[in-house]
Amino acid sequence: MQTFRVRMAILASVAFAGLGLVPARAEVPFPHQDPAIPYPLVAWPEADAGSALRVSITKRMASVLDAPKGALARTKAMIIVHGGKILGEWYGKGISPDTRLQSWSVAKSMLHAALGLAIVDGRLDPSRPLPAPEWQSKEDPRKRITVLQLAQMTDGLRFDENYADAGSHAMQMLFGGGRGDVGAAAARASLAHEPGTHWSYSSGSANILSRHLRDRLGGGAAYARF
Repeated sequence: MQTFRVRMAILASVAFAGLGLVPARAEVPFPHQDPAIPYPLVAWPEADAGSALRVSITKRMASVLDAPKGALARTKAMIIVHGGKILGEWYGKGISPDTRLQSWSVAKSMLHAALGLAIVDGRLDPSRPLPAPEWQSKEDPRKRITVLQLAQMTDGLRFDENYADAGSHAMQMLFGGGRGDVGAAAARASLAHEPGTHWSYSSGSANILSRHLRDRLGGGAAYARF
């Protein structure tokens, strides 16, 4: 497992350096992995069900999460892991450890890790413009937008990340007319700022990048394997 951790640390450092997010010389290695603490790929072992700490945490989770109202009333699942062992686990009605749930923006971390690996493998050049089919006309200023600018969300595309407005770009992309192809929906956005000059949080940028990486890898099945 130590080898696995070191390899992932190296890949992460190279990936971020490749994206221009940190200089390579600023790499900081992970601390040594204590062999007594598991670093699982599938599941964590569970702490003793009778331990005072686990009993206390389980009761506390139930008292907060089983309440029909409150700040956590919409929570679907929660797991608490400490020292490599499960101390508390809770699932809402109809949810189990095997239920697939929407990751929402946690997926951005997965995407950027995949982008970093693709860059290390030479499949992507972060400094090159991303060849989105929606902006390939000679006069289109969006054709200058690079992979790096999309990854850093400095692409300048007009995107309203508002989930309280059904007509916002984000809502229309995910649940409106763009839901069949979210990458294409995001790429249809007009340019609001010169690329590289303005930062704005955008799930549209992530979806454009994800579509591009999928296509570079050879389609959905190849993307899933990668």
